Amino acid sequence: MQFITIGYGCVAPIHHNKFNDHDVKPIGIIETNANKYEDILKKGFRVCKTYEESVQLKPDFWDICCPVEGHVRVIEKIIISLINPKSF
Repeated sequence: MQFITIGYGCVAPIHHNKFNDHDVKPIGIIETNANKYEDILKKGFRVCKTYEESVQLKPDFWDICCPVEGHVRVIEKIIISLINPKSF
């Protein structure tokens, strides 16, 4: 299985380690803080700058690792990008 991570803060590396134990791999990370891009790339992950880009990778699921107050908005963006990938 493969997934997209939304947000790369404290929680994402913990999730990645747990998923890795089950051969589940991240194929991209959506991160709004451009200062984190270099760290993400150094760890061998792809930075997805848009939801449309992440949809094109055909993940099995999205792992939402942003702050809780952003979860609903992230889910909305995922759904919209699945229905209409050119919307972002």
